[in-house]
Amino acid sequence: MKNDSKTSSSALFPSECRMRKISYKGKLMVTMNWSLNGKVQDIIEDIVGDIPIMVKSARCNIEKLSRTELIRHKEDEEEFGGYFIMNGNEYLIRKLIAQRRNYVRLL
Repeated sequence: MKNDSKTSSSALFPSECRMRKISYKGKLMVTMNWSLNGKVQDIIEDIVGDIPIMVKSARCNIEKLSRTELIRHKEDEEEFGGYFIMNGNEYLIRKLIAQRRNYVRLL
């Protein structure tokens, strides 16, 4: 993160996002390179936007915190994660699988 008047370099935690009504997200950086006749011509790195971070995922700041550290950061000590925080609200993405009905198929 850049350190200017709008951003800070301190870590952002999910509880702070809930209280401030902001999204828990990170920068999405893309690295592209192109080659001509097997020689790399140019490498381009650019930030293309923001992407939500799932709580307790590998990119989350509370992933490896102990119970006492979770409490210090105003999180539940039994935090299970698996959800996103957008504009201070928690969102869960569910995958619904509809079972296929049994039916007779003639060949």
